[in-house]
Amino acid sequence: MRRATHKSIAGVTAAVERLRFNAAVAQIYELANALSAALQTPDPGEGLRFAIREAAESLVRIAAPMVPHLSEECWQVLGNQGLVAEQAWPVADPSLLTEDTVTIAVQVNGKRRGELTIARDAAKEDIEAAALALDAVARASRDGIFGRSWSCHRGSSMWSHSRAIAVVAIAAVTGLGLAGCGFQPLYGSNTTTASGTRLSEAMASVDVQPIPGRVGQKVRNELIFSNTGGGYAATPKYKLKIALREQDIQQLVQVTGNAQGQVFQLQASFTLVDASSGAVIHTGKAISRAPYTRFQEVFANVRARYNAEDRAAATISESIKSQVAAYLATT
Repeated sequence: MRRATHKSIAGVTAAVERLRFNAAVAQIYELANALSAALQTPDPGEGLRFAIREAAESLVRIAAPMVPHLSEECWQVLGNQGLVAEQAWPVADPSLLTEDTVTIAVQVNGKRRGELTIARDAAKEDIEAAALALDAVARASRDGIFGRSWSCHRGSSMWSHSRAIAVVAIAAVTGLGLAGCGFQPLYGSNTTTASGTRLSEAMASVDVQPIPGRVGQKVRNELIFSNTGGGYAATPKYKLKIALREQDIQQLVQVTGNAQGQVFQLQASFTLVDASSGAVIHTGKAISRAPYTRFQEVFANVRARYNAEDRAAATISESIKSQVAAYLATT
């Protein structure tokens, strides 16, 4: 499990650096499949439990550039604090990047006859003996399909028999499904919390406290509508308190000192409070940026700024909702 984890870390790191995102996603799927298989172990020992935890956290961190919102949700589900975007990029352990064994496919006259797993540094004679010991290969030998003259060459060339047989190294190809991971859709209609309550009902019982300012009102309205679907709010079980910080970042500054573009940055910190006890049960942060163009006309500038605020508010509200839902889904 640890080899699969660090192999994926190295593969995704190299792919992202070269902007080969399809290759990075393929590596992520391989790790997800390996993790899914490991989770099926009936009674994992301490070593495997450590490897599974390491794999799960590494999977979330290396997937964050491709699926940031899903990764943030998974990061919270794993019980971690803060944002996965704030975590350091994982580093692969070089000692875990080399497999001790390889899987060899055995072919006779171009037809696959079987496969064997053998030490990576096995001698030519040992590989030939193991291949000839396979039942299908032995039958081909008895039937006279090929003779006894062998030739062997390390490197990029394949192992070959003078008349028929070729033995080539192959890598195991994993599936792309994630169904065995044990996750349920965060916003699914049948998704439940750990206590058995429907998550949609738990979210509807979150009382979003008033937030000062135009942007604050926009964030609050987005959350209320998203949590209730436009219906009546349930009896409050939780109170959500949100503090916002707005900032303008100038871009495309001309030699005259005028900026043609700006970025509206919105930062949020929130606390989820138990309504009955008043205790803080969860905290989190979110950030969003929305660029907009500045114009000479005052009205156009105001409308562009409002549009940027609305976009940032929608993103912030979705991020907060995801974090709160991820927390409630585990309680």
